[in-house]
Amino acid sequence: MNKKKIVFRGLMVLIIMLFSVSIFTIWNGYRHANDLVATNPNLVTATKTRFSEWQQYALLAIEDPDFFDHHGVDLVTDGAGLTTITQALVKRTYFDDFRPGFAKIEQTLAAIGYDIALKKEDQLSLFFELAYLGSSSSDQVIGFEAASKDYFNKPFGDIAENEFLQLVAMLIAPDHLNPVTSPEALSDRVARIETLLAGNCKPTGLRDVYLTACGEDHDS
Repeated sequence: MNKKKIVFRGLMVLIIMLFSVSIFTIWNGYRHANDLVATNPNLVTATKTRFSEWQQYALLAIEDPDFFDHHGVDLVTDGAGLTTITQALVKRTYFDDFRPGFAKIEQTLAAIGYDIALKKEDQLSLFFELAYLGSSSSDQVIGFEAASKDYFNKPFGDIAENEFLQLVAMLIAPDHLNPVTSPEALSDRVARIETLLAGNCKPTGLRDVYLTACGEDHDS
């Protein structure tokens, strides 16, 4: 057998293996998402009872602009970054200990399975309950309800628009953008978000999650 045939067969075996692993991971994500809801039915309720229409609009505009149209992964929308809300759910619920690297590929494939298994509204409900929002008094703050009580001393249903935007602003770096320990940095990010929501700036590319064009010197 000549060298070209050996290389070709090797590549074909590799492609088949990668395809098989990909399908398995997508299926595993699908199964895991179904198991998550089956064992924790209280996590999934009508989104309208959690995020208001404006809150949902603001959250998605910053965190996942193409949420209702993508299938768990978005690698093209400006400002989307490399982690959709679906992928964030995978990171929180699929892995015991997520570490960058190969796990990012696994996270991406599993997110496709999550998106097949879960309605978008259910994903938002899960995100409401499970989003990591920093720490308070050495304890992790999990979910928007807990964050509202810990940071603003009020139930989520009573928070003001600016307070909600603070929580949204934290999502990109919860341990570094904190209302208690880093109010100035958080305030700057909230201001950028408000500028974007007002339509006065746009993300400059897929990975522009920090909204570089929305700072003090943005074009109005």
